[in-house]
Amino acid sequence: MPAPVILMLHRVVERMDAPDLTGNSITATAFDSQLAWLISRGYRCVSLGAIADAIEENDRGGPRSDRMFSITFDDGYRDNHDVAWPILRRHGLQATVFLVTELIGGVNEFDRGRGPYPVRMLDERQIREMHASGIEFGSHTCTHPDDLTQVAEDDRRRELAASRSAIESLLDAPCNAFSYPHGKSDHAVELAVERAGYTLACRASGTGLTRFGLSRMDAARWTGARFGIGLAIRDLKLRVRGTAPIAAPAVRR
Repeated sequence: MPAPVILMLHRVVERMDAPDLTGNSITATAFDSQLAWLISRGYRCVSLGAIADAIEENDRGGPRSDRMFSITFDDGYRDNHDVAWPILRRHGLQATVFLVTELIGGVNEFDRGRGPYPVRMLDERQIREMHASGIEFGSHTCTHPDDLTQVAEDDRRRELAASRSAIESLLDAPCNAFSYPHGKSDHAVELAVERAGYTLACRASGTGLTRFGLSRMDAARWTGARFGIGLAIRDLKLRVRGTAPIAAPAVRR
């Protein structure tokens, strides 16, 4: 049975008016076709928590899970509401959006000098509207630092705790999921994420599948006919390298 698939997206746009040097944008048509491909092959859309639990159960020798996938968006761009969300609704699917909390209602300051800028971010009304329909929101820190492994401990603690608190206050709901900016983490960062109260965390692309290191498939990289090829390559790497068992919760000190 194929390993669970976690799609990593950032922006979904109606059309590519100019090159996106960050490689973060995908067209609505390409996104729609990826979802249709997964559904047509028997994949079932579930929450990130369900995927983490299934991996953990499999590691304990439990029954192998059926084909599962989750959809995630990093950063919280406004087109997640305007373009991606209608596609999700049409397919009857849910997703997780990771927010940069100090930029809610603002623009993508972290992309300045790297890619399309300024681009509007989700505002509070849009976030509440999406959440009411079943979209989950997680944290992508307060300010989107380039590398959490290089951030001072006190600053890192604030990035993790304050962003989680802001989301929970906005939605009056738990914020359990975290995504590492640029996918950069190490053991100390993963431990800090757990201590901040999160129950799982996503990396960028890769083959690791641990509770605080859930690797994802870069949806913008594998579009059109290449999507199935990308999944096949990923599954081959998992078989060759072996998938790390989900880690037991870190010891809190």
